[in-house]
Amino acid sequence: MRVVVSLILVLLAAVMQSTFNPQIRVLGGEPDLVFLLVLLWIIRAPLEEGIALAFVGGIALDLLSALPLGVTTACFLIVIFGVDYMRRQLFGVGILTVVLFAALGTVLIKVVAWVALVFVGLATPVVSTISYVIFPSMIYNVALLAPAYFVVRLIQRAFADEA
Repeated sequence: MRVVVSLILVLLAAVMQSTFNPQIRVLGGEPDLVFLLVLLWIIRAPLEEGIALAFVGGIALDLLSALPLGVTTACFLIVIFGVDYMRRQLFGVGILTVVLFAALGTVLIKVVAWVALVFVGLATPVVSTISYVIFPSMIYNVALLAPAYFVVRLIQRAFADEA
């Protein structure tokens, strides 16, 4: 049941990110709700759940945007495999590691998305992409870590007996 709930949440986050988030842009950046959900879910869940979330969330975001199918999923998978590797090496993941993965993951996702948009002919200039999309999005994602973590932990605890 926990996997089903998480998949429904990631689909709702993808729809919200594609419809509501563009309305709250500050300097061109916006929070990556699906990325935050996937990142924070994998911290306390098995890798298999993270892979399912990354796949479904990435495909949903790509279907709701101009990105080629699978680009966001590949970025999400790189991040969750990195988090899983760090979790195994460090016997857990601390707040500094999560902040680092949120910041670097945001940069990875935005840069890869920009490169994919270059290939399809829809890219914006590099300087404006860095200053008006990547940095504000990174700040949003790091700032939203605490409230998003609280929500994710509540949901994971509610369905912990079924995991």
